[in-house]
Amino acid sequence: MIYLQPTTPSDPTKGYDLQVSPVGHTESLGESSTNLDYASKKGVAIQIAEYITAQFHDDEKNGEGMIFYGKSGTPENSLPHVHYKVTHFSGDVAQPFPTDAGWEKKETQGSSIDSYVRAKPVSKRLLSAHRYDQVRDKLLELIDQYITKIQK
Repeated sequence: MIYLQPTTPSDPTKGYDLQVSPVGHTESLGESSTNLDYASKKGVAIQIAEYITAQFHDDEKNGEGMIFYGKSGTPENSLPHVHYKVTHFSGDVAQPFPTDAGWEKKETQGSSIDSYVRAKPVSKRLLSAHRYDQVRDKLLELIDQYITKIQK
């Protein structure tokens, strides 16, 4: 399933968040590897999410990138689960992430024993009703285009 999230850590006037979640409760990133039908559907959902966000990004011509990541549970969640997120690279998320190239080149704080990198806080903001409807309608149009393309 692909969900348009009502909030985003991106600039809410330009960004949006999509969440790709498996139907049912998947607890780990490798869990689907023994079920080919499930793995196939998950792969198609991720491919569609990548395609529609690339097209949406090109159509809006905003010059900023997208972040696509997956995670398998966090300490805050009561049950381990997997989901993938697509987030616009603007607003609070428009800063380096450790997974990009590490933070070795960033200025550190603290002592040599306990050093850290200072990052901006990342907060989610509500999309306006107009922006939510605009993104939803465009994403539905792009999904229809994608399905038409692969059926040919």
